[in-house]
Amino acid sequence: MKKLFFGLIATVMFGFVGNAQSNSKNEYDYLGVIHNEVLSEFFKQFKTPNMSIEEILTKIKPVVLENQKYKSKFGSKYYAITTNQVKQYMPDIANNFNTLVDDQKLSFEAKEFLKELLNSFEGATDFDKIYKNVISLEDRIIASKISNSEKEFVLGATSIARYSSYLWLVENPNPTFTNSLSGRFRWWSIVADIAGGVLGIPGGAAGIAAGAVATSAVSEAISNKP
Repeated sequence: MKKLFFGLIATVMFGFVGNAQSNSKNEYDYLGVIHNEVLSEFFKQFKTPNMSIEEILTKIKPVVLENQKYKSKFGSKYYAITTNQVKQYMPDIANNFNTLVDDQKLSFEAKEFLKELLNSFEGATDFDKIYKNVISLEDRIIASKISNSEKEFVLGATSIARYSSYLWLVENPNPTFTNSLSGRFRWWSIVADIAGGVLGIPGGAAGIAAGAVATSAVSEAISNKP
């Protein structure tokens, strides 16, 4: 956990200087920035392996609402995902959360974009390759004919994907979890972050940011329980 904490602090101090994770063509790029900043502060305050899912979801809310970038965009608006939702979709990691995507009220094309994003991470360890793939996908999403509201949802998820990938693969490249829950590589954390954003879709951009942060903290807690 100590390694994680200092890695997250480094992300805030140095990670954004070179804009290694950013894409100026994505107008929802700020969601990924919020994601990483909130996680840094949350892990600074709390040790998640000792917390239940319900406790994490409760304690993450004030950290989100106190983030300056979040406040400037959304004020006090907050969409909370529930413990039941997290538990319901946790097994869907085996399907890269494609069932979660199918359960959303989105067009077929928007769902296909989200599935392509989620399915692209299994076994991934090379951030540069991931970044190029996500940027390419974003170009196609921007040029697509899905509605503007669906572009908000899908491009919000891709922004989370880019920044989460940098956080877990570059700043905190822990190759495997510290327990035997899954034996998966760090890509599991990235996919879980994106899935949280999908869970938050009913809350719009604010929900995507809050949902991604919440499931990120939960996945870190699960992966580090003794």
